Amino acid sequence: MNALEAYLTSIEARGGRAESTVETHRTRLAKWVRTYRELHGTDALLEPLSELGQQPREIELCLAALDVFDEEISADRSKLEYLHVARGGTRS
Repeated sequence: MNALEAYLTSIEARGGRAESTVETHRTRLAKWVRTYRELHGTDALLEPLSELGQQPREIELCLAALDVFDEEISADRSKLEYLHVARGGTRS
């Protein structure tokens, strides 16, 4: 089980989240990973964060993915929801 699936399972179990909320998170995270992979040629989102020296570069890579969302998604609320999910939030 990968880290994203583990995260989704945990928010459903510990937070008592509805399956529809978990599915919304799954959809948004999948779009995040696809966009990141298309931009950067990898879907290894967590490995660079384990090295303190890589974190500033990783932030820039993530911001590039958010720039794509900014171009594709018109509603500010939707953009904020993607950002919230990517940061590990559980708002439904």
